[in-house]
Amino acid sequence: MTLIQLDQIDQIKAAPSPAPSLAQDRGTLDLDKETITQGQGSRTQDDPSDEPPVVDISDLTVSLGERVIFNGITFSVRPGQLAGIVGPNGAGKTTLLKAILGLAKPASGNINVFGMPPSKLASLRRRIGYVPQTGSFDIAFPVSVFDVAMMGRIPQVGLLRRPAQKDREIVEKSLARVGALHLKHRPFSELSGGERQRVILARALAGEPRLLLLDEPTTGLDAQAQRDLYNTLAGLRRDFFPHLTIMIVSHDVEELAAIADKLIFINRGPSPTGVSANAGTNAVHDLTATATAGGSQNA
Repeated sequence: MTLIQLDQIDQIKAAPSPAPSLAQDRGTLDLDKETITQGQGSRTQDDPSDEPPVVDISDLTVSLGERVIFNGITFSVRPGQLAGIVGPNGAGKTTLLKAILGLAKPASGNINVFGMPPSKLASLRRRIGYVPQTGSFDIAFPVSVFDVAMMGRIPQVGLLRRPAQKDREIVEKSLARVGALHLKHRPFSELSGGERQRVILARALAGEPRLLLLDEPTTGLDAQAQRDLYNTLAGLRRDFFPHLTIMIVSHDVEELAAIADKLIFINRGPSPTGVSANAGTNAVHDLTATATAGGSQNA
């Protein structure tokens, strides 16, 4: 097994233009612009943030039993960045998210989230929003869209308390920001795949996270729904959450290239290599091959 170098990738094309309706509503994030707006100010794309990384990983290895899932991952993601995690099946992309969440224990190396190991994140867990793979949900469960989104407030409200008016307002705002407020009274089971993913995204946003992790959010969606979802994420950053840090696991390199600040490429192979390149008109400014993996098809 060999590490795929950047020059082995034939071409990373700019992603297709977003759907006209969403382009009009939210627009797209243009990485060719000299600066990216951050709240009241702006920063150049190549300038490092003055703030410490939200996620900081150094020489990280994770194993399941005697099998190494990945070995030697090193990268960091700073406040407000959108990082895509790409690579073949079995490279360990989902396991990497689990390690960030504290659900997969490192065999060696260091991982810090908000400046501390995930094992000590209990008091900060509400800062992290998580959108798991579609298959993690029972879509036949008899619950409304609003109730699904309200689940995102459980860390703040608790399981036994009734949500306050403030919580309801936050949930409605989250649904509105992903274009799903009109669905709030619909049964979750009646939604299309793209609509369900918007609701699950709203659920994560309702927790008011500082770090948002998405695991294969476009799985099972048609091409148009995939573009719509990525365009929604770009619009959320630009219009509402300029300081929200987002990490997305996906196979959609072209779509991620249109909105990401950084791509972290994980591949099965013998040694880690870091590379950077400008790959096109609307493409990646930092494409980094940072790990090797022993891997399984479900990692």
